[in-house]
Amino acid sequence: MSTTDLNRKVCSVHGTGNIQENKRLHDACYKGNLEDAIQAIGRGATNWDGGLRGACRAKCRELVDLMIERGATDWNQGLFGACRGGDQEIVDLIVARGATDWELALRGACRGGHHALVDWAIERGTKDWNGGLFAACLGGHNELVDMMVELGATNFDKGLYAACRCGHIETTTLMLKHGATDWDLGLGGACASGTYALAELMLECGATNFDKGLRCARKAGQDATAQLMLERGAVEVGGGE
Repeated sequence: MSTTDLNRKVCSVHGTGNIQENKRLHDACYKGNLEDAIQAIGRGATNWDGGLRGACRAKCRELVDLMIERGATDWNQGLFGACRGGDQEIVDLIVARGATDWELALRGACRGGHHALVDWAIERGTKDWNGGLFAACLGGHNELVDMMVELGATNFDKGLYAACRCGHIETTTLMLKHGATDWDLGLGGACASGTYALAELMLECGATNFDKGLRCARKAGQDATAQLMLERGAVEVGGGE
């Protein structure tokens, strides 16, 4: 379907735009769901830049073209999405449009676990090793974690938090081996992700901020890790952080 045909289809859908429709567009683009995106636009969604980032991540070229046609201009956010999605053709398209933020490119590629795009971003001059480390830890991509450390990343505590927050046990262990020592930060992440084994690991390492762990667990609706913190002596103070 051509972009012109897509726009005609959009114009055939009627409705009133609101925050809900922008969220629907956002979700549709991240899922690569063209039909839902068209419906949201027809009802008034206008968040083209958010849609572009999601469409790039979903590797949906039709949606990428549609977001550009409708008015997206945040090429750097699109670049992040494209690098996270791992589609070199879409990356090239967004760069041709004007994206130049190689740090975001590195983070996106590390988050998605795409080694070739990590190398591509580095070739363009980025040295955001800590940003890459954090993103690789969020994704649980251990080879890229080691690569960022070898290149010079030093913020192991933030990496520890990222690994705990996303429930990656092996990556958490790797960050501890690399020298992470902020076990309370890791505990908060583990409690928020509801990863009981990681919460226990942080406690074994020496974490003592049970109240913060409880707040993080409550805020994320994680009853099991909340109960663990209560058993350790955390004081319930209504409503989370």
